[in-house]
Amino acid sequence: MRMSAATRNWLAPLLTMLAYMVGYGWAVLLSVLILVQGYDPPGASSSSSMSDRASFTAEATFIVLGLLLAAGATWSLGRGALNEWFIGRRPCTPGRGQLVAGLVLGLDLAGFWLFAWINPPQPAQDPTAHALWYDIGAGLLPGAIGEELIVLALPIVVVRRMAPQLLHDRRPAAAFVLMLVAGRVAYHLYQGAWAWSHLPWAAGAVLLYLWTGRVWPQILAHAFYDTALALYDHDEISQSTEMTLLHGVAVGLVLLGSLRLARGRPPSRLQTSVPHLTTSD
Repeated sequence: MRMSAATRNWLAPLLTMLAYMVGYGWAVLLSVLILVQGYDPPGASSSSSMSDRASFTAEATFIVLGLLLAAGATWSLGRGALNEWFIGRRPCTPGRGQLVAGLVLGLDLAGFWLFAWINPPQPAQDPTAHALWYDIGAGLLPGAIGEELIVLALPIVVVRRMAPQLLHDRRPAAAFVLMLVAGRVAYHLYQGAWAWSHLPWAAGAVLLYLWTGRVWPQILAHAFYDTALALYDHDEISQSTEMTLLHGVAVGLVLLGSLRLARGRPPSRLQTSVPHLTTSD
């Protein structure tokens, strides 16, 4: 049964908003509460592995429900929109994925170093001691996969399919980018002033996705970044190793992506217009 245009016009935006509210509404609320009231005092909550399992199960449930709503929103716009959201726009230019992943890592590091130089007060620290698997898992599912598919890719695909002219008008496009950045920063407010260190990454991620239309390079970069942080927080690697890994991979991906893009670029018009010279006897 084919869905009518009138149905798509209200169903896709509604499911998009619900996907964010279900997937990250709880995180925004919790972030604001921590910002205002702080964490519970040490000992007020259990740090056992059972509490980690319960917390991760609850978070994963919200994210999976949000992803299902996001899939429904894009499916209501057609199979092409669903594929664009989950797989990416085609064709895929060789090198763009590596370049985007490296730039995303670089932007996140740039925000970190900028605020390390500004040196605002450190955010309140969670007194609960989580297991390493929990921190890596939270960085992978609610962090990398959920954020990039629900917060980043979903609204852009819906707007591109329903109101593409909005992305070509400077003021509406700027307002749309600011809305997506605010949606990303909102659930990082528990970090206090350091929440704003995510601005370069949040804005750059939107612009890079608008350029490439492919979300998986950003998912992989996000997962790598959060995994490195989790390993450092649990003393599995030193801070120098963490920084070397993040900076080295970022620079390596940018260089590799740039080289592949340069090699795949078609010859210039001047080169193609030069006739092939032959010798005659």
